Amino acid sequence: YIRLKFPHLRIREIRNLFGREDAWLELKKTLDIEVDDNEIAIDKEDDVDDIADDLDDIEEELAQDNELLTNAQIQKDLMEEKNWINLVKHELKSRYQDAKEQEQIQKDTEQPELLAKRALKNINAIPHDEQALVKVEMDDLLSEIIKSTNELRKISKKVRNH
Repeated sequence: YIRLKFPHLRIREIRNLFGREDAWLELKKTLDIEVDDNEIAIDKEDDVDDIADDLDDIEEELAQDNELLTNAQIQKDLMEEKNWINLVKHELKSRYQDAKEQEQIQKDTEQPELLAKRALKNINAIPHDEQALVKVEMDDLLSEIIKSTNELRKISKKVRNH
């Protein structure tokens, strides 16, 4: 998100938004990250001096690499960066918005009627465009909506009849 030049206040929200496992897993898919979450924590048995030595080695390698950079390499790196941004920009923004929306949904779980009204507004906003509606993915989504709605209606009727 920093590379996409997201505003700093939005970047501050990222910890909370992607702190949920489902949002984090989706973000990892977007970035094609294969990180074992267990690898992130430093093993307590590791010697602090060994870690410091490793960091010194990395810093030394980076310093040597910086000296070797040529103008052509810098231009190549800038082009790769631009291509990467163009490739993931839309997807990262989409994941950010999805995570933000999911956070709001979780906050509103105590108000199911509000969630239902919002869902109805979203469904009513879907254009009745035949080309968009003919897609298999759209049919699958609509089917899931009907299934979920019917389950909720069964519960609602059962509670009202008792």
